Amino acid sequence: MVSTNLKKVDTTRRDLYTGFMFSVNLVLRVRSDNGWVRIPVRKTPQGKFIWDNPEHGVYYLEWYEDGKRKRQAAGLRPAEILDARRRKILELKGRAIDKGRTVQPGVSEDSPVPLAATVDTYLNHIKINQKLNTYRRYRSVLDNFRQYFASKKYLNEISRGDILEYRDFRATLVGSPVTLNSEITMIRAFFYWCVHYKGLRENPAAKIKPRKVVERPPEVYSDKEIAKLLGAADAVEQAMLLTLLYTGLREQELCHLAWGDVDFKKKVLRVTAKPEEKFTPKTWEERDIEMSNRLVQALNLLARRAPWVFPTVGGKRHAHVYKIIARVAENAEIQGAHPHKFRATFLTRLLQSGCDIANVQALAGHRNIKTTQRYLGVSTALRREAVNRLSFPVPAPKSENASKEAPPASKLS
Repeated sequence: MVSTNLKKVDTTRRDLYTGFMFSVNLVLRVRSDNGWVRIPVRKTPQGKFIWDNPEHGVYYLEWYEDGKRKRQAAGLRPAEILDARRRKILELKGRAIDKGRTVQPGVSEDSPVPLAATVDTYLNHIKINQKLNTYRRYRSVLDNFRQYFASKKYLNEISRGDILEYRDFRATLVGSPVTLNSEITMIRAFFYWCVHYKGLRENPAAKIKPRKVVERPPEVYSDKEIAKLLGAADAVEQAMLLTLLYTGLREQELCHLAWGDVDFKKKVLRVTAKPEEKFTPKTWEERDIEMSNRLVQALNLLARRAPWVFPTVGGKRHAHVYKIIARVAENAEIQGAHPHKFRATFLTRLLQSGCDIANVQALAGHRNIKTTQRYLGVSTALRREAVNRLSFPVPAPKSENASKEAPPASKLS
């Protein structure tokens, strides 16, 4: 228990200003014989706090603002207390900047990084340097992030605990843990950019582990489903479906497929960048895909009325083909049809046919071979066939009579 003879420390405004504009002190609130008292936390000559008080209590921040002394609970552990103090100093500095006051950062202190303005700057950076779909995804994720932390003006105020709480909040709204992990990855990238370019001291999302995800095999079309889809499509739609099935193109690669990318003599289809359309392949690498005779025949029957292989009625480029596939699937009474399922079918069938994984990786345009390996275990029939190819020498089992040893000759006499 704290001694009742402890002299009350008169903390004045002068004590709270220590050589730079803002200072936030720490006090420990403990119970004494005469009730609750606050004990200032001592410092070393270098300004570091000394955590040597044996009394158990709650630490508080203490500072002056607009001529009034204020206090705020800071926590129990030194790490969280110091982090709360750092964020409070930045908050006070930020308010001063908002009022037009010039604030000089102290030694080893980071400057306030405004949340809303920095998000806008980063999104503009993504818009200029990344693909449109990537920008749209970042914009959606960071808009949700900005809305959640609307009560905070500065990124410095956001701690690791805040990010964890935000992830738990988003988990109630996002159905897939894969999507949730993707959102946190984007937020982590944003904070790293702030550390590198905006002077943020640390990344609060740096050490947050992703949620565990149950790996499910990719969905593929069966032969029966493919026949029904092709039977429900007109000539142009059928050529589009065959292109997806025989090349494994991604949706945007199909939308940006031009007649100049199709070489009928060499039977090669090229996935190329279209700078004028702000399109680049997903892995930033162009690639060639060999065309089958069936695909060459289907494409040769199409009219060349526009630069694009599959244009709109007005001759422009399709933004998406999802609705076209959904319409054909509805006519064919096929559930769960989408463009990427054709790509999964293409890769799975290649592996089933015996094509080595390196060539499948090249045709798919995968940068990492682990992505291609996801398609190895899709076919149950293929796995059964592989197991049946195993062969081991198995001699005939011993008969029950032969396994019994004959009695010794001495016992027979």
